[in-house]
Amino acid sequence: MLKTVKISFALLLAVIGSTFANEETSGQNQYNILALDLMYPIGTNALFSHPVNVINIGSTFSKTYAVYGISVTGGFSMMTNMYGLHVSGLANKTDGTLAGISVTGLTQRVKGNANGIIISGIETYVDGNGAGLMVTPIFQNVSGTMSGIMISPICNKTGYMRGIQIGLINISNYLSGMQIGLINIVTKGRGLRFFPIINVGNDRY
Repeated sequence: MLKTVKISFALLLAVIGSTFANEETSGQNQYNILALDLMYPIGTNALFSHPVNVINIGSTFSKTYAVYGISVTGGFSMMTNMYGLHVSGLANKTDGTLAGISVTGLTQRVKGNANGIIISGIETYVDGNGAGLMVTPIFQNVSGTMSGIMISPICNKTGYMRGIQIGLINISNYLSGMQIGLINIVTKGRGLRFFPIINVGNDRY
């Protein structure tokens, strides 16, 4: 009975998704104006191979190739690329680029670059470069270059900081800008390796 209900709901979502689908193609790419996920794979993202959604809405778990527009998920979301506004109640994982505004209740992981405003409830990890504003209460890390402002009451960490870090603990391999916090550390820069309250660097890396 439960299996029948799931199949029926998936078919209903398929009808809705196909109604809003934009049939114009560019190469092999097709575009959905609206995509709905109850809990992947129950939803239009699994039923259709269209890589780009203008509006993506997920209930508990949403998985899609890319979004150019708005993505809202109550629980967890996974996507290849995100350009626009993204909100997840719990967590988000982006395998490629995240650009725009992204807000999550707990954590987010970006394996590519993150550009724009990134806000997480606990922690943020960016494997590539970051640019813009990042705000996280506990811990945030940009493995590459961060250009902009990082704010965390506990700890900010980056490979090369070009801008301002504000937090209890600020760590950067190289610094071109300012660290404001109780513990400020620059591990490889030409200036002071450790200086409390305010640390200023002018590294060219």
